[in-house]
Amino acid sequence: AKLAQYPWLKNMCRVVTDPLVILNEDRRVIKVNQVLLDLFGLEHESQVLGKALELKDPRDFKLREEFVQIDGDDYWITTIIDLRDEAKRRTLEKVFLHDILNTAGGVQGLSEVMADAEPGDMAYLKDTVKHLADQLVDEITAQRDFLSAENGDLLVDPKPVNAGALANMVVQRYRNHPVTEDRQVLVVGEDSPVIFCTDPTVLSRVLSNMVKNALEASPDATVITVDYGRKPGRKGPGK
Repeated sequence: AKLAQYPWLKNMCRVVTDPLVILNEDRRVIKVNQVLLDLFGLEHESQVLGKALELKDPRDFKLREEFVQIDGDDYWITTIIDLRDEAKRRTLEKVFLHDILNTAGGVQGLSEVMADAEPGDMAYLKDTVKHLADQLVDEITAQRDFLSAENGDLLVDPKPVNAGALANMVVQRYRNHPVTEDRQVLVVGEDSPVIFCTDPTVLSRVLSNMVKNALEASPDATVITVDYGRKPGRKGPGK
């Protein structure tokens, strides 16, 4: 009630874009902003008033505090920095760099082999190099799309898609992939065409990641299956 007399306090809570909490001398919560309520899925400020500020997992959050005195009373103005998105992004960047270096290393190794290869082997080596180069471009494009999605500016382009054709394209991409080794990737689906509306590029990325995850998580000699079809009792495009 005392702090409510100061208009600058309400303005600060409104304009600060980080989760903000004000603590009294006992480090009990006496004021929070809407950003903090949204972060922790709370509906009303009253749900946290009078409570001690405790973070269940300090590794996910970082506190920035400033001590202030107002009319002789002690307060802490605290902002909470959410590190979860940053940690997730770092992990995904490591995966991306790992994958792209593996693919680039494959291209480099084959280019060295081609220098001393017999003429009869050149056709196979050229096809393999092209496949790896296509895969390299695809991985870079996928990372670009991921960053666009994270920033909220990914543009989707829905259009009619043939489920079987798209599934086969994804599976073909991994038939000669190093992660496949002695595993198999098969496509199973309906005999009649299954057509539905989606963004083929985004769906291809999702399916590719699912297939790759399945290959990495499966023991040797496993058969990975990509299955598609209509739900029972539903017919027609988009079902």
